[in-house]
Amino acid sequence: TGVVMVTLNQMEPVALSLAVPERYLAGLQTLLSGPKPPSVSVVGMAAASGVTLPAGPVTFIDNAVDAATGTVRIKATVPNPGQGMLPGQSVPVRLSLRILKDAVVIAQAAIIQRGQERQIYVMAQDGTAQLRSIKVLQPLGDLVAVEGVQAGERVVVEGKQNLRPGQAIKDLPTAPGAPASGASR
Repeated sequence: TGVVMVTLNQMEPVALSLAVPERYLAGLQTLLSGPKPPSVSVVGMAAASGVTLPAGPVTFIDNAVDAATGTVRIKATVPNPGQGMLPGQSVPVRLSLRILKDAVVIAQAAIIQRGQERQIYVMAQDGTAQLRSIKVLQPLGDLVAVEGVQAGERVVVEGKQNLRPGQAIKDLPTAPGAPASGASR
């Protein structure tokens, strides 16, 4: 039997391997065959290495779903200037399936669901509640990118279940960093 004396690893660019929930598989496959493949960026490495790492394209999608985890393995090739990442290292990553330019993001809690329809209450100029139909573009955890709301409009987040169109509402301050404000009766 032989003894391994040396292992060679490519350091620039580096190949990342990650597991993605199978619900994103169709979108990934569509984007991979399109003009601009989805990209993967390493997040949180800048503080540790002092190097900000650029995003790199997804280059491979496995042809099987792991039945135990419900995930699909994908690979991306990411630039590694200064060799901030090492082979075998776990790093936090962000997979960008698409970019919604100038999208309006609101709190998921603001949405009223009625069958297939999605609505929200916004605060009109006269301080009354206005019911508005919206289209959900992309969920983002507690937030959601939507169509049908203009940037800067005040969205009702709390108390919407007791609200009626035309009813007077009071504007409440928004928490720092929040995407939309709360309004209440």
